[in-house]
Amino acid sequence: MFCVFINYSSGFSQTKKETIYYLADTAGVRPGNQILVIGQELKNIYSFACKCIPTINAYLNFTYGDKPKFLPSLPNHRYLAWNELQNIAYESGTKFNEKYIFYIVEKLPNGYQEALVEFKVFRLSGTTH
Repeated sequence: MFCVFINYSSGFSQTKKETIYYLADTAGVRPGNQILVIGQELKNIYSFACKCIPTINAYLNFTYGDKPKFLPSLPNHRYLAWNELQNIAYESGTKFNEKYIFYIVEKLPNGYQEALVEFKVFRLSGTTH
Protein backbone atom coordinates (compact mmCIF):
# COMPACT_ATOMS: atom_id res chain seq x y z
CA MET A 1 0.00 0.00 0.00
CA PHE A 2 1.31 3.44 -0.94
CA CYS A 3 0.01 6.63 0.74
CA VAL A 4 0.37 10.18 -0.44
CA PHE A 5 -0.28 12.88 2.17
CA ILE A 6 -0.97 16.51 1.47
CA ASN A 7 -1.08 18.77 4.53
CA TYR A 8 -3.10 21.92 4.08
CA SER A 9 -2.01 23.74 7.23
CA SER A 10 -0.03 26.94 7.04
CA GLY A 11 2.84 28.09 9.21
CA PHE A 12 1.56 31.42 10.49
CA SER A 13 -1.88 32.93 10.71
CA GLN A 14 -2.97 36.36 11.90
CA THR A 15 -6.60 35.35 12.48
CA LYS A 16 -7.91 33.72 15.63
CA LYS A 17 -8.98 30.15 15.00
CA GLU A 18 -12.36 28.91 16.14
CA THR A 19 -12.38 25.70 18.21
CA ILE A 20 -14.98 23.18 17.06
CA TYR A 21 -15.96 19.68 18.22
CA TYR A 22 -17.61 16.68 16.60
CA LEU A 23 -18.95 13.67 18.51
CA ALA A 24 -18.11 10.40 16.75
CA ASP A 25 -20.54 7.80 18.06
CA THR A 26 -20.71 4.90 15.62
CA ALA A 27 -21.92 2.26 18.09
CA GLY A 28 -25.62 2.66 17.26
CA VAL A 29 -25.23 3.05 13.51
CA ARG A 30 -25.32 0.05 11.18
CA PRO A 31 -22.11 -0.26 9.11
CA GLY A 32 -23.92 0.43 5.83
CA ASN A 33 -25.25 3.74 7.17
CA GLN A 34 -22.07 5.07 8.76
CA ILE A 35 -20.63 8.29 7.38
CA LEU A 36 -17.52 8.01 9.55
CA VAL A 37 -14.82 5.36 9.31
CA ILE A 38 -12.40 5.31 12.23
CA GLY A 39 -8.82 4.15 11.71
CA GLN A 40 -9.20 1.48 9.04
CA GLU A 41 -6.68 2.64 6.43
CA LEU A 42 -4.34 4.16 8.99
CA LYS A 43 -4.58 3.93 12.77
CA ASN A 44 -4.75 7.65 13.47
CA ILE A 45 -7.42 8.73 10.99
CA TYR A 46 -11.07 9.71 10.99
CA SER A 47 -12.46 9.55 7.46
CA PHE A 48 -15.90 10.89 6.55
CA ALA A 49 -17.57 9.40 3.48
CA CYS A 50 -17.99 12.79 1.88
CA LYS A 51 -16.07 14.50 -0.87
CA CYS A 52 -16.99 17.86 0.67
CA ILE A 53 -14.21 20.13 -0.54
CA PRO A 54 -14.45 21.42 -4.09
CA THR A 55 -11.62 20.46 -6.46
CA ILE A 56 -10.37 17.73 -4.13
CA ASN A 57 -11.48 14.28 -5.20
CA ALA A 58 -10.81 12.64 -1.85
CA TYR A 59 -12.79 11.91 1.28
CA LEU A 60 -12.84 14.33 4.20
CA ASN A 61 -9.97 13.02 6.35
CA PHE A 62 -8.65 14.13 9.71
CA THR A 63 -5.53 12.74 11.37
CA TYR A 64 -3.96 13.12 14.77
CA GLY A 65 -0.36 12.79 15.88
CA ASP A 66 -0.59 12.71 19.65
CA LYS A 67 -2.42 9.96 21.46
CA PRO A 68 -6.03 10.96 22.14
CA LYS A 69 -6.90 11.90 25.72
CA PHE A 70 -9.13 9.39 27.56
CA LEU A 71 -12.15 10.90 29.32
CA PRO A 72 -14.46 8.94 31.65
CA SER A 73 -17.52 11.00 30.65
CA LEU A 74 -18.71 13.11 27.73
CA PRO A 75 -17.10 16.57 27.82
CA ASN A 76 -19.49 19.51 27.95
CA HIS A 77 -18.88 21.07 24.53
CA ARG A 78 -21.15 22.26 21.77
CA TYR A 79 -20.86 19.50 19.17
CA LEU A 80 -21.38 20.15 15.48
CA ALA A 81 -24.10 18.28 13.66
CA TRP A 82 -22.95 16.42 10.53
CA ASN A 83 -24.51 19.03 8.22
CA GLU A 84 -22.67 21.84 10.09
CA LEU A 85 -19.32 20.09 9.74
CA GLN A 86 -20.00 19.40 6.07
CA ASN A 87 -20.81 23.08 5.45
CA ILE A 88 -17.70 24.26 7.33
CA ALA A 89 -15.52 21.90 5.30
CA TYR A 90 -17.09 23.06 2.04
CA GLU A 91 -16.78 26.77 2.88
CA SER A 92 -13.24 26.66 4.27
CA GLY A 93 -11.86 24.20 1.72
CA THR A 94 -8.13 23.69 1.91
CA LYS A 95 -7.86 26.48 4.51
CA PHE A 96 -9.68 24.37 7.14
CA ASN A 97 -6.59 24.08 9.39
CA GLU A 98 -5.98 27.83 9.15
CA LYS A 99 -9.49 28.62 10.37
CA TYR A 100 -10.29 25.89 12.90
CA ILE A 101 -8.91 24.00 15.84
CA PHE A 102 -10.83 20.76 15.51
CA TYR A 103 -11.41 18.02 18.08
CA ILE A 104 -13.15 14.72 17.46
CA VAL A 105 -14.59 13.11 20.59
CA GLU A 106 -15.07 9.39 20.06
CA LYS A 107 -17.47 7.24 22.08
CA LEU A 108 -15.72 4.18 23.55
CA PRO A 109 -17.25 1.21 25.43
CA ASN A 110 -15.93 2.57 28.74
CA GLY A 111 -15.83 6.34 28.18
CA TYR A 112 -14.63 8.73 25.50
CA GLN A 113 -11.44 9.84 23.84
CA GLU A 114 -10.72 13.33 22.58
CA ALA A 115 -8.29 13.87 19.70
CA LEU A 116 -6.97 17.13 18.30
CA VAL A 117 -7.09 16.51 14.54
CA GLU A 118 -6.00 18.20 11.31
CA PHE A 119 -7.50 18.08 7.86
CA LYS A 120 -5.40 16.05 5.41
CA VAL A 121 -5.90 14.73 1.92
CA PHE A 122 -4.63 11.27 1.13
CA ARG A 123 -5.19 8.74 -1.56
CA LEU A 124 -4.34 5.09 -1.31
CA SER A 125 -3.03 3.44 -4.43
CA GLY A 126 -4.45 0.10 -5.35
CA THR A 127 -7.74 0.66 -3.51
CA THR A 128 -11.14 1.63 -4.74
CA HIS A 129 -13.40 4.12 -2.98
